[in-house]
Amino acid sequence: MMMPSISNRNHHQQHLPFRRDVSLHAYIRPNLQSIAEQRYHQPAYQNVRWIDPSVPTSSSTSTISSKNDSEDATTMMTVPIYPIPAVYLPIGNHTLNNVEPRNLQMALDLNVSSNTPPLFCVTLMAADTGKIATTGTLLRVTDMEAAYDPLLGDDGDGNKVIRRITVYCQSEGVVDICGIDNPEAACRKQRLMRSSEYLKGPVRIRQQERFATTNGEKLQNEDILNQMSTDFRLLKTMYELGIWAHEMPPNALVNLAKALPDDLIVEKDSNDSTNIWQAAQVWQSLCLTIQAGRQQLLNSDRNELMVEAATKNGGPLKLPIHLEDLDLPARRRVQELETKAEQDFLQLQLDPVLDFLALLSLDSPETQLKWLGEMVARERRRMEQAALEYTTSGSLDEELDDTIELQEQERTPQKGAWFDDDLW
Repeated sequence: MMMPSISNRNHHQQHLPFRRDVSLHAYIRPNLQSIAEQRYHQPAYQNVRWIDPSVPTSSSTSTISSKNDSEDATTMMTVPIYPIPAVYLPIGNHTLNNVEPRNLQMALDLNVSSNTPPLFCVTLMAADTGKIATTGTLLRVTDMEAAYDPLLGDDGDGNKVIRRITVYCQSEGVVDICGIDNPEAACRKQRLMRSSEYLKGPVRIRQQERFATTNGEKLQNEDILNQMSTDFRLLKTMYELGIWAHEMPPNALVNLAKALPDDLIVEKDSNDSTNIWQAAQVWQSLCLTIQAGRQQLLNSDRNELMVEAATKNGGPLKLPIHLEDLDLPARRRVQELETKAEQDFLQLQLDPVLDFLALLSLDSPETQLKWLGEMVARERRRMEQAALEYTTSGSLDEELDDTIELQEQERTPQKGAWFDDDLW
């Protein structure tokens, strides 16, 4: 199986302050359909819809109604459907590492198919139900790289066995998934057999809309943009001061503040909807970073609890420690720890997945701007409350002292070859 290459690779991809592919365990899981359903009372979530990819769909049960056949002819297409446990925004470049047989086959098919554009749709898959969101992001493949497995040799026909294909993509916009053409590819038997058949289905491309141009609505949008900028700058200052730092790994909030841009809104043009996705990209990165920090704390507490439980069994400590090797009370304590960590994170209302699925699902730039502004304002209110609590309890002075001490340690050059980066 030959691996052709696409020539126009974009090596100058946009670098976010935080990476999406942070290695997270499955304990803090915001990609749950049950959580989305609990939020349906919020206006932003009322457009969020799900379909079971293993259930056949027909024109009568399509998730998207058709009003104009001529419009469908120009905006409808059939593309591979790529379910993932995340939400990709319709801006910038994205990278996907494919190791599953169905994803490898999709990448190969997109690479050799010269008659059709190399397009596919990424959409969120719920971890609790296996259903997929009906709103996704259309990606265009710009390049791909294959990694081969030297231990497996070739496939018997003289072709190297592919271990991984890295696909580099550019966002093309938001799409609505109208159905699944091959639901059998999502059935349990195919998943257990690790089948190479991937999902395909018709999608409708959403036309990029501009903001309303009436004076009243324009002024309202400008007010939201200005408030978002004010809230964001205030948040960055509170992060720099180390407020709420005790709920994150050491110095994590200070480093987060350093990585954040000075302003969430690059250009305050109330008529340009691109501002929404640029700001949403920064905000999603912030949410992912805080999720990673909370996950790091959970992993530390979990490991400490498991080591303590394992040492009580006596004898030499066997690493790694598996949960099933612990007694029932210890396993229950670990599960309670994981459940509490997940609930505590959700209470922060910094969801990097479902809130952004809701943002994608909204059908006008005005409603998207309002929802993004509410997400930022929500965190500003939470941090203001945290600052008030720390001020009244005296914890703020202690955290400021710790933050200043850590900053001074960073500015102090370390001595000795061990700390000389130029020698490594």
